[in-house]
Amino acid sequence: MGPRQAGKTTLALEIAKDFISVYLDLESEEDRAKLASPAHYLENHKDKLVILDEVQRIPGIFRELRGIIDKNRRTGKPTGQFLLLGSASIDLLLVRKLPPLQNNLGKRLIKSPKVYILNSVLLLALLGIDNKETLPPAPCHRHELGRCN
Repeated sequence: MGPRQAGKTTLALEIAKDFISVYLDLESEEDRAKLASPAHYLENHKDKLVILDEVQRIPGIFRELRGIIDKNRRTGKPTGQFLLLGSASIDLLLVRKLPPLQNNLGKRLIKSPKVYILNSVLLLALLGIDNKETLPPAPCHRHELGRCN
């Protein structure tokens, strides 16, 4: 994921040269139509690296991909079947920005907006936590008691 014109597609096409692959540009109606039945299309290309460019154009595809990836893990198939590219989107990254609690009538900062990351895997990646050893201890949520147990 990243901003437009950052070179994501160019890099993906370079990577694809080393693999048997299929590339779909999901800004193209013709390519989006190929995924009208994603399970069928992806099953027919299970032996290839499937590159989905501008994947945010079909948000529903993530559920299908997750099912295929989970099934492949259970059956011992190798990873790396999909390469997903997309322009950064707050909705796509499962991040929500809540507005301030009060209006800023006096041009002062009263309550700042809050950003909530709804996907724990994304949160761990952003924090650089990749295993249990780098996981910080659990925070205390017992504010009403004034102490942690």
